[in-house]
Amino acid sequence: MGENYIIDDGKCVFEDGISLIRGYGEISYEDKLVITSLMIPDTVEYIGDSAFADCIGLTEVEIPDSVTYIGDCTFKDCAGLTELEIPDSVTEIGYGAFEGCARLTELVIPDSVTCIGECAFKGCAGLTELVIPDSVTEIGDYAFMDCEGLTELVIPDSVTYIGECAFMKCKGLTELVIPDSVTEIGDYAFRNCEGLTSIKVSPNNTVYDSREDCNAIIKTHCNALVLGCKNTIIPDLVTEIGDCAFKGCSSLESITIPDSVTKIDMSAFDDTDLTSIEVSPNNPIYDSRDNCNAIILTESNKIILGCKSTQIPSSVKEIGDEAFSHCRGITRVEIPDSVTKIGDYAFARCTGLTELEIPRSVTKIGSSVFAGCAKLKTFKILSNDVEIGLLDFAGCSNLTVWMPRNIDRIKRKDFVNGCRIDRY
Repeated sequence: MGENYIIDDGKCVFEDGISLIRGYGEISYEDKLVITSLMIPDTVEYIGDSAFADCIGLTEVEIPDSVTYIGDCTFKDCAGLTELEIPDSVTEIGYGAFEGCARLTELVIPDSVTCIGECAFKGCAGLTELVIPDSVTEIGDYAFMDCEGLTELVIPDSVTYIGECAFMKCKGLTELVIPDSVTEIGDYAFRNCEGLTSIKVSPNNTVYDSREDCNAIIKTHCNALVLGCKNTIIPDLVTEIGDCAFKGCSSLESITIPDSVTKIDMSAFDDTDLTSIEVSPNNPIYDSRDNCNAIILTESNKIILGCKSTQIPSSVKEIGDEAFSHCRGITRVEIPDSVTKIGDYAFARCTGLTELEIPRSVTKIGSSVFAGCAKLKTFKILSNDVEIGLLDFAGCSNLTVWMPRNIDRIKRKDFVNGCRIDRY
């Protein structure tokens, strides 16, 4: 037992005279393991950092109206906590205050709260519904990341800032409405929200828009699409598809790139299940010649994005960095004799890829081209004059690499994690 509290049958009761719960050392580690409920006295104004962190058996908490601030990591990893009522007196929820409370299903955030801190509810996978009160102006970075069960979200017209990765990996979220008030959305705020089907920005928002009911978020001043979903139709005036704009949208099957797009960021379509890729024939930068189901840089004849239905045209000279990375549905790729270079991570994490043959035309293979291709069994190099970067075959336990007997640029040290090497 501590100096300021007693535990009776799992219930922790603090002395009436206590005015501050300081956190570290206030409750012993041994006592944290047996606490199932907390009764905090109404003299407490501030619950300090990590005060009840790792109380894994905690299921019930009574927070009195006297508390104005819940500190950093206060209830972090209280995995047994299922419901929580935060009193109207609380104005700020600190960093990681309820992070890892995976069974928390019911949550009421009162109108008194103005700021939800970084990682405040990160990993609360049991949350299904979230209503943020009109008092909140800022949602911190990673605040609701990994809340996989969240299906309903209402962002009030008071919020001006949605932090970096704030709702990342909220896989159950299907609808998103950005109100007038939001002037800044941090990078990857809704990344890997694979269930999204509807995205709308209020028509009076001055920074972002979802013009033409496109089901996307577009930065108005630069016409950059920063978030899309399975139902997105890219409007004609969009000039850029931003970093990770569609990343993790596993239900995305087809996309059409309009004439206006002149920049596509490398990771824009990672972790999607695309089967159809089309570029408008009047686009001056990109094309999808021969109905190849890929995006090609016209001037350099380089593929920058492929999918499981891609047929690489014989005019392509280069497969770009990460061009097929994270393409889960691909099992085999035919590389034509026109290709001379394969970029870094070009086929990384193509988890269904089983075999690949590198033609004699290829003179350079980048680093980690096949990292994470766990089902890759046969990798054959036909050229005896090819420069190869560091090849990572992690997880490819049944892989055999075939190469010419007289090849002299490849050494076993170039193959990280090892594999069987045969000469022919």
